[in-house]
Amino acid sequence: MSDIDGLLPLIALVVAAIAMFAGGERAPSGPPKRTVKFTILGVGVLLLVGLWFFQRSANQTWADIAGAKAGVILGILGATCAEWCAQWGKPSKVLPIAFAAFDLSIAPFFGHFAPLAYVFGAAATAWVLSIKTEARFAARTAIVSGGIVACDMLGADQATPVNHVGVFLALAAAVAGLLALPIGEGLAKKDKKLSPATPLVLFVVFAAAAFLVFRKLGLVEAFTAVFFGASIVALVVAWLAQEEESLTRVVIGSILWLAVASASYGYLRGFGMSVALIAGLGITLVLDRPKALLCLGPLAAVVVFRVFSQLHPEAGRSFDIGQHYQLMGLLLGVLVPILAGEWLRSAPPSKLLWLAAVLWLLVMAAAPLPVAIAFSDKGIIGYLVGLGLAPVLEATRRRSLDTLFISIGLGCSMVLLYNWIQPHLELDRHEKIVALSWVVGLIAVAVIGILAISRPRPEQEAV
Repeated sequence: MSDIDGLLPLIALVVAAIAMFAGGERAPSGPPKRTVKFTILGVGVLLLVGLWFFQRSANQTWADIAGAKAGVILGILGATCAEWCAQWGKPSKVLPIAFAAFDLSIAPFFGHFAPLAYVFGAAATAWVLSIKTEARFAARTAIVSGGIVACDMLGADQATPVNHVGVFLALAAAVAGLLALPIGEGLAKKDKKLSPATPLVLFVVFAAAAFLVFRKLGLVEAFTAVFFGASIVALVVAWLAQEEESLTRVVIGSILWLAVASASYGYLRGFGMSVALIAGLGITLVLDRPKALLCLGPLAAVVVFRVFSQLHPEAGRSFDIGQHYQLMGLLLGVLVPILAGEWLRSAPPSKLLWLAAVLWLLVMAAAPLPVAIAFSDKGIIGYLVGLGLAPVLEATRRRSLDTLFISIGLGCSMVLLYNWIQPHLELDRHEKIVALSWVVGLIAVAVIGILAISRPRPEQEAV
């Protein structure tokens, strides 16, 4: 598709502009403008300082990490703009997909690592914006961007490389949603018995658009063997994991997606799994089924692991879940997103709450370092797997998406930062103790700051 690669950003921008006004009603009130301004400034400064520290520690120049810098800034702006633009018009449910497709169609121009940095920047922004209200469009932008980046990177690594396949499929999902939602909702209004029309129309239109993409790319096998089946599973899981509080349905949905991952790997290796993830994200986001979206957590984690293995093959071979240090990493990967989500729901109102959220970013970024230093590559791989389990556990209790975008963002950040972590994995005992002392001390200071800011005031306790 080299003839239209240069037009991708323009096509995505047009789709995003249409999606801003294609919905039937205005979006719920989003984060206050003051919060958004502090988010852009605070998250931007924090992540750029983190990149500076990474550059100094890894003995790299600013030019070496220029792509990461640009990706972080683009991710912050992309998630923020998705949330803001949703407040201006009557946004369609496909708006986050279109915004992510536009941003990631231009991110590769800034360097190889820019797309990965984009995902982390978008997830960090969605996290801070979620302090006072649900930042649903920023969260969904961060989530779908992870699938797009993985599909693009794994597609480019094929024997016959294919470029921008993730962006093309995301645009296919956005266009399918713009066409299918009005048709399905119109039929449902005429007759309630036709309420299943929306998922069916979406499936048909999305499958047709994806088939055109795969045929043009010369990957018809990817459509017939992977995409078509994954789309059917997405409809089944969307039906299973509806509003009811049912642990059984959530677990069944997650198992179905892991089965899809295994089948997809048999056909097209990691690229097949990323195609399945895009199919699931596209249908589930357009249908707006948060619990079904959380069921995709394990598949998303496996796909991020495939990206990690592609970029760092020597570490990817370390995976053996039977060893205790991998289980330590796995438990930490489960715990960090859930603890962050718990704080987000229970933190009392405070003018400095945004600062506590920024400190949480420090804690989340530093949390895997003790496991990495103490247990080397195996701890990191266990951590990546654990990140995929956290959204499933959350889905059994509620439908908020914070654990999913946090997990995807932290997974991509680990892939990005492994080059810095790797030299510190084979330290001797004394060096490990010193490194652990610094990292644990930093985490402790941040935790103390969070507790001090989040502590209920006497009048709040009285209420």
